[in-house]
Amino acid sequence: MDLTGPTLTVAVIASGAISVLTLVFGMRSLYRASQRQKEPGEKKAKLDTRASAMISWVSTFLGSIAYTGFFPIAPATFSTLVLAIVFWFWGPGPLTLLLLLIASLVLSIPIATRMEREYGQDPSECTIDELVGFLVALQGRNLADPGAWKVLLLAFFLFRFFDISKLWPGSRLEELHGGWGIVLDDFMAGLYSLNVLYVLGLLLW
Repeated sequence: MDLTGPTLTVAVIASGAISVLTLVFGMRSLYRASQRQKEPGEKKAKLDTRASAMISWVSTFLGSIAYTGFFPIAPATFSTLVLAIVFWFWGPGPLTLLLLLIASLVLSIPIATRMEREYGQDPSECTIDELVGFLVALQGRNLADPGAWKVLLLAFFLFRFFDISKLWPGSRLEELHGGWGIVLDDFMAGLYSLNVLYVLGLLLW
């Protein structure tokens, strides 16, 4: 439920997204600045190591959806399930879901690209693409409604089906380089889910 009201919720999400962006790009700038230092030595080496480690930690934490992507069995499905449960308890409205989608799109591609460099091609640990796709599927919904659990349940199964089946053009998008391929095929799976949800809503509700 949206206990604090939609305005405050949107403000919190927006400020949180801005804070995350500031943190990520701020540390990126710090790392680049450390690379440009002309004086070699132990101090520079320590700064490089710390900056690189921090960037890697933030990327992994966000990219794996708070480490749910490291779940040993079906990590993508597990991450999506965790997201569905969080959204059920939280109950965000349409505007909040839109802001979350925009923030996740901005972050997901560079984070997925970095995780691919660290963990290999299209790593199972990277599940931020599931966040993007699931948010696409939920666009226009008010998850504070009493019957929102039905929407979340249907969205969960539909999104997992379309993500796994890779219907065209998802199969082609997956072949794109780096984070683009990791994220955009899930974006397309989310679009399929969104449209099917709309049709089911007309038939069932």
